[in-house]
Amino acid sequence: MLNAVLLSQFRKYIAKDSGIDLKPIILFKSNTIAISIETNQKFISMIESLSVNQLQEAIIKGLNIYGKSSSIWSKMYQYYNNMELSSVVQHIQWDFTETYLNANDSQFQTEENTLLLNTLEEADNPIRTIFAVAKLNEGWDVLNLYDIVRISEGATGTRNTTDSEAQLIGRGARYYPFVEKGERSYQRRYDDVSRDLKVIETLHYHTINENAYINNLNKSLEAANIQVKEDGSTRYDAKIKSKFKKTNLYRYGKIYINQVIPTSPEDYQRLSDYHVSPYFESDYETAIEKRYGADKEVIMSQTREVELKPERILLQKAIQRNPFYWFSNLKQFVPSISSIDDFIDSDNFLGSLKIHLTMPSGLSIDKLSSYEKLRHVEKFLVYAESKIRLNYMKLKGTPKFEGIRFTELINDYHVEVNQVRGNTRTMSEVIRTKI
Repeated sequence: MLNAVLLSQFRKYIAKDSGIDLKPIILFKSNTIAISIETNQKFISMIESLSVNQLQEAIIKGLNIYGKSSSIWSKMYQYYNNMELSSVVQHIQWDFTETYLNANDSQFQTEENTLLLNTLEEADNPIRTIFAVAKLNEGWDVLNLYDIVRISEGATGTRNTTDSEAQLIGRGARYYPFVEKGERSYQRRYDDVSRDLKVIETLHYHTINENAYINNLNKSLEAANIQVKEDGSTRYDAKIKSKFKKTNLYRYGKIYINQVIPTSPEDYQRLSDYHVSPYFESDYETAIEKRYGADKEVIMSQTREVELKPERILLQKAIQRNPFYWFSNLKQFVPSISSIDDFIDSDNFLGSLKIHLTMPSGLSIDKLSSYEKLRHVEKFLVYAESKIRLNYMKLKGTPKFEGIRFTELINDYHVEVNQVRGNTRTMSEVIRTKI
């Protein structure tokens, strides 16, 4: 369960590093309702008690197993090994505490839970984990399901069982059309590119290493025409020709590139250093149809621009609701601040924020509720987060050039290319976890 959570968070981090907003969902699939509820309780305890030491042990163990291979697990553990683990623990506990649904719980069948289950792709839906038996096998449709974890206690490995799992995997593998650089795609983008972003186009199915079950599952996947990585992709190796290696150009030649030096807090003194404007334009969003019915077109026909200067309490609330702006994390991207109060109050940052709001002429800004104002502040913070992530650099170029030998820059490499580019995610090979 911990590895599934770490992989899910890794997807979210990798996506955010590229300015992509992603909320990956994990499904824990059990054989009985009692085991599902018990698993749910173990998960709650695991998240509550998670510590830096426990995470450090998991990373060391993972690195010892996978080393620096091309495995997604190796990339994941290497990524966490370079992070501040106290922040990772904090983010996990924020994202996975009370953000679960148990579809088999007797208390589940409420209108609120049904709505949450069917709107998992919505940004304001907080759910990250689902615990279920068979209730979701038919008719459940969620595109941002990225990890299916098979809880094997009491489970069988017959073809009927694996056929049912293959059906679930097939629905989970449908492509999630995320937005990158303002563009939404309905087909995979990274099949033929060696990028970590492949992880947000791949579904992982986690199970223990039971040979009979895995063999039957592979047969069920094959029968269902579901593309599995080892069967659906081809590895292409690019090697430097030995003849070229013997040339003086390769042996002694150099490529001249700009020297880079570390950035400093002086490079990031204000929002404008991240290309973030403190003057933010936003449209008034509300249920006009509900409030005004047939008069909607009349009300919306004339608009005016008003200035919303957010109160400090709104800024504090919006920051509390977005883990990126927690000081332990924000300090990594905004090194010039000494406290979160500094970030809120300084005119170089949120102290000068003004939201230019376009709203119907018949409505007054005084009539906006605190919640409506908060939504516009949160909208600004999401915009600012993407800019800060995109434009913060740990290194910067200088006018000084240095020569790097060909032998240091040009090496053999390989890429894996899926044979059919489509609107489903690829499925990683079945993940075998030792008991």
